[in-house]
Amino acid sequence: ADIDDQHRVGICTGIMLTMRAQKHFGIRFSADFQYLMQKRSENNWNEGSSISTALKIGKNVGFLPYDEFLIKESDRKLSYADYILKLQAIPEAEITRLMGIASKYKIKAYANVPVTRDNLANAIDTTGSLLVRYSLDTEWYYPPIEPLRPSPKPTSGHAVNETNYDGGSFRIANSCGKSWADKGTAYHLLKD
Repeated sequence: ADIDDQHRVGICTGIMLTMRAQKHFGIRFSADFQYLMQKRSENNWNEGSSISTALKIGKNVGFLPYDEFLIKESDRKLSYADYILKLQAIPEAEITRLMGIASKYKIKAYANVPVTRDNLANAIDTTGSLLVRYSLDTEWYYPPIEPLRPSPKPTSGHAVNETNYDGGSFRIANSCGKSWADKGTAYHLLKD
């Protein structure tokens, strides 16, 4: 239940954080609402968002139960521009109402972990999983992801969840659907 599909829009941060929250609270949350809150917070409607913004929204706004939000996974099949227009069309009064519901499901704290093999392994052993940013090459900007504008940089970030798989490797849960790799999952050796 920790694999979702961002389809044609880059909402990996919203998906991965709501998947983590689902494990904690035992409730499925709306990644699309999370992404809307991230975009409003950044006041930047261009493609993508940061893990730090996602975490701030999880702490300050909270998570909205999945059935409360009208925008669903099927809307992610729209172009990024149409998806954003759909998010922006939600009335302010409705957003305020939804934020009241989301406020019941907040994270209490979060921390950054310096990236070393031992730090990752220790943090995963302590918390059960980590929200991890990978740097990706320019293939990020080719279908199925459709940005509003070309990237000025040759690389971009992508958020995944990593958990301990077998003591010798991490299990990587991605947001590219179950058709990606091994049913949406890949494995990362601890020695790498």
